[in-house]
Amino acid sequence: MKKPVNKKVAQILVVACVCVFAVGGYIVGAQSAAPGTPSDPLVTRSYVHARMNQMAQIVLDSEDITVNADLTFTPINLNTGQVVVGDYGTEVILRRGTATAVTFTDGIVDMTAGAELFDGANIPSNHLITLPSDDGRGIRITSNDSWVMVRGSYTIQ
Repeated sequence: MKKPVNKKVAQILVVACVCVFAVGGYIVGAQSAAPGTPSDPLVTRSYVHARMNQMAQIVLDSEDITVNADLTFTPINLNTGQVVVGDYGTEVILRRGTATAVTFTDGIVDMTAGAELFDGANIPSNHLITLPSDDGRGIRITSNDSWVMVRGSYTIQ
């Protein structure tokens, strides 16, 4: 003869099975959508566009912003002894020839190497050099038929 199953034990087994299947389904569902995919984006495209538009409006509403419209480099052919002296933020790239740094107290910035160059230091070819001030800093050409590219305000001495 079969023993009768206790009702309380049967109810506990049913609840336990439901919990196991619910948790298992949740885990499988969570693993199916990888973060950053179209089904589970990190942020929505509309959110990014809304924030960009909001920040652009803040910039456009500001009265203290000056924009330099000329963002192109100007190629210049120079000879020995000529000096390119820049204004605040002028950028120079030595394309051909040799040159040295012209500084007085602080140096000029070699953005490519992440270094500061002081007076008399050799300027490496094809490195972006930034002239951080308008105090006469620049580069002195030490070979004939040198080419530099300049972006920003400058004078040739």
